Amino acid sequence: MVRVTRQLAERIAELARLLLDDEGTDAALQQLTELALELIPGSSAAGVVAATDGTWIVTGSPAGIAELHREQLQSGSGPLLEAVRYGEARRIDDVEQESRWPAA
Repeated sequence: MVRVTRQLAERIAELARLLLDDEGTDAALQQLTELALELIPGSSAAGVVAATDGTWIVTGSPAGIAELHREQLQSGSGPLLEAVRYGEARRIDDVEQESRWPAA
């Protein structure tokens, strides 16, 4: 369970302000990525992908996650595309043991 603290509320408010600023889309999504990483217990990586005007905006923490997501968008295969296609999150507990997406 996520405990709502003053610090969390301030981070969410800052994110909301960035989302309202059209020029801050990349920065807002990066902050959302970092917030997700903090809030999801046991997570070691997170990424956010958004579509706007026919293009994809990709963020990740650590940075290599964003590149992994870009590769999946180009190849048309992987957990990111499945999550977008079915509107459900995908979780990988151990990438070395993962068999659903061999290239992931």
